[in-house]
Amino acid sequence: MKRYLLLTAGRDRPGIVAEVTKILYENGCNIEDSSMTRIEDEFVIMLIFTGNLNKDAFSCLSNDLLVDLKELPRRQKVKKYPSKFILSFYGGDRPGIVYKISEKLKNMNINISDLKTKRTEGENPIYLMTMEAEAGENITEELLKRELSSLAQELNIELSVRSIEEVNF
Repeated sequence: MKRYLLLTAGRDRPGIVAEVTKILYENGCNIEDSSMTRIEDEFVIMLIFTGNLNKDAFSCLSNDLLVDLKELPRRQKVKKYPSKFILSFYGGDRPGIVYKISEKLKNMNINISDLKTKRTEGENPIYLMTMEAEAGENITEELLKRELSSLAQELNIELSVRSIEEVNF
């Protein structure tokens, strides 16, 4: 039976991806799913792999790389949603943008599968949030725009909603 593990690691410097994936490769592990990104001056790795490693296998990495390993229960099929969207929000920065939008989506039973935010510097910072969202077939692009437009007006931000097709690998 396959053993599934979640690896998280953080710090930013050249070579982190190569160093972590070399250990996985040399130990016969396979990356099943991953997300890796830099947030300000931190690079974050989050990946699920199959194999028989423990945290000690990563002790050869420099101390500046924080690695955590967690065994996952037997893998279940990920719920498939028939409707998928890219949502973008853009406007002046203020507290509560992520909360209010994610709360609205939760109340509509819409799942956020990916979310990124950026904030500009300066006297009047601009906030940008993009997300991928998944919903049941009863949620259309028009309905989502209509439901989110009043919230976008309240937050004084621009809103963009676009349907996307799922890519199956």
